[in-house]
Amino acid sequence: MNALFDMLGAICGPGELERGIYLVPALLLAGLAGSVVHCTAMCGPFVLGQVADGMARMPAARMCQAARVRGALLLVDIDHFKRINDQQGHASGDAVLVEVARRLAAAVRPDDLVVRWGGEEFLIYAPQLDAQATRALAQRVLHAVADEPVVLAEAGPAAAGAGPALHIAVTASVGFACFPQATGGLPLPMDRAINLVDMALYTAKNQGRHRAVGIQHMQAADDAALRAIESDFDSAWREARMVLDLLPGTAEAGATLAPVPQPAPAPATATPPGA
Repeated sequence: MNALFDMLGAICGPGELERGIYLVPALLLAGLAGSVVHCTAMCGPFVLGQVADGMARMPAARMCQAARVRGALLLVDIDHFKRINDQQGHASGDAVLVEVARRLAAAVRPDDLVVRWGGEEFLIYAPQLDAQATRALAQRVLHAVADEPVVLAEAGPAAAGAGPALHIAVTASVGFACFPQATGGLPLPMDRAINLVDMALYTAKNQGRHRAVGIQHMQAADDAALRAIESDFDSAWREARMVLDLLPGTAEAGATLAPVPQPAPAPATATPPGA
């Protein structure tokens, strides 16, 4: 737990940690033993969502400005969450968020940080985690979210009595990376590292959801090369300027997203004499 409070102390302004301004979201979602269940029972899912949304964003702003990332970053997005809200109601959607937060907290180490990043997205920061352990964590997160349905009492009049339980199947898409990257090793501030992981997350969505896409390495020896990758992430991996790791949420083996072969240039045509 010391690493968590050291990081919060570096992020917070003078006196803020002591006043508990940032301690609350950390205790709610940081993976401390029993904290999510305890605080959910104490505060309720609506308060949990409000605290995580409103308060966790404040340290994130300072984190983005100064911190250099060493370790694993994962962005986790619940698939088709709007469908849950539309079909089962927002109270059920809130309950799903609380349960996913609990499962994520159980999937990480005690000192790792889990925060609700906005909407149905969660950010995981695991300091000093190497590439192999980061990959294992991404796989663990996929299974933690999806292996068992979220079981809720049916909303409405039957909820107070013997109404049938709702079993909501939930999956997630994940973008992940270990920093600094093996190739180039450029130190990145938190905002740029999160941006890269966010683009990996959207690649996972585009590849079909319920899977994780990780950045294995990037050909970015300088800032200009890195900015070129950031400006067009999709082209970067298709042109083999980066290598992505694809982890399906099912029992299938993982794979590397292969670059798309580029067409060979057309042979030059000789100009006939006198033409």
